[in-house]
Amino acid sequence: MNTVEKMTWKLYAATTILAATGIILLSWSVHANQYVSTDGLGGAFSTLLLGFVAYAFVWSLCALLLTAPRLRLLNNKRLLNAGIRITFDLIAFLGLVICAGWMSYIVELVPGCSYRESSCLEGQVRIVEGVSSGIAFVDAILHFVGFVVACMDCHREKKGRKLRREGVKDGSIEMD
Repeated sequence: MNTVEKMTWKLYAATTILAATGIILLSWSVHANQYVSTDGLGGAFSTLLLGFVAYAFVWSLCALLLTAPRLRLLNNKRLLNAGIRITFDLIAFLGLVICAGWMSYIVELVPGCSYRESSCLEGQVRIVEGVSSGIAFVDAILHFVGFVVACMDCHREKKGRKLRREGVKDGSIEMD
């Protein structure tokens, strides 16, 4: 197992932990929003972000399990193609950035946009939503790093196939 594969495994472990934390915070926020929201939507801002954080969690957990070092020892080949990692990490990155950015703008920067003025719970909900938006942004950055690493792996695999087809048996494939 080379250093890139170890880094990929650690990256998916970190995104899984961050997404699980985001799910916990956003679930509480959705529940608490029913008491402080006046826009008639309840926790609509939090619910949208919760959906993408849940997607990121499921994808990270699947990728973590499929890139685990013990599974690699069993059959000594990759269980997860780089093209699949590119697709799912890009979807997770874009979804988290768009939803967390939109939620940060609406909930944090527009004062009193959808909350009752005299609610004691309002401050707690705003803090939790702000922290969960920050966690979603960090998770999005890590998914972008995973996307870039997957692109590099895809390039390396494609170049390796080309060199094997041309008869190069060296095994040392350098990145351009």
